[in-house]
Amino acid sequence: MNRFQFKLFLAAFMMLDHIDFLVSGEVSIWLHILTRFVAVGFAYLAVEGFFYTKDIKKYLMRLYIAAGLMFLGNNLINFMLHKPQVAAYHNIFLTLALGVTMLWLYQTIEHKVTKIIVMVLVLLLGFIFTEGGDVVLPFMLITYLNFSDSLRRNLWYLALSALLFFTIVGIPMSSSQGSLANLILLNPDFCFVTIIPLLFLYNGQQGLKNKFSQYFFYVFYPAHLWILAIIHYLLIRA
Repeated sequence: MNRFQFKLFLAAFMMLDHIDFLVSGEVSIWLHILTRFVAVGFAYLAVEGFFYTKDIKKYLMRLYIAAGLMFLGNNLINFMLHKPQVAAYHNIFLTLALGVTMLWLYQTIEHKVTKIIVMVLVLLLGFIFTEGGDVVLPFMLITYLNFSDSLRRNLWYLALSALLFFTIVGIPMSSSQGSLANLILLNPDFCFVTIIPLLFLYNGQQGLKNKFSQYFFYVFYPAHLWILAIIHYLLIRA
């Protein structure tokens, strides 16, 4: 897949994660597990964009503006619908913006101790205030530091996945099939490592290059969430 095809692929699976109100609870759980690679997939493209952009300030401005508009749109939808069950709260733009900011600071700051302190602070901010920051931000840092070495990059992805698994759910006490299944259901975020085989299917080429391909995700991401929220609202009222 080229870059644009990869975006379309990620967007399709992103929708699957957001139609939980249309399927049973059990199906919704498994769709949530299946789609854990989506956020980090877009994060990978953001890191790639950081390397290749001609103007990092414009790139960051675009992400922060998108995050601001997403925040305003979410609040407008929530005010209009006034239903906690359909509340719009997602804002991956803010996570990606903070992630790219983190990479820019890492590249800019020369003093090693200061660099480490700033990275820790940014990661903590991301963990507390952003959607999926506990996975996406470390993923972006790993990707940036190992961008030219896919083997080392993937080993670090696996290490992060193991850390997420054992930190959240603890070391499993039983190897029975039932207990392992429950552990996976409790902490599906470690399944982000399913991005590894997908990256081997991504050729890194631009693909379609026009305004549509450039701004596709910026429009599709908020639009599909707000439309689904409205559909959910109408189904509740029916």
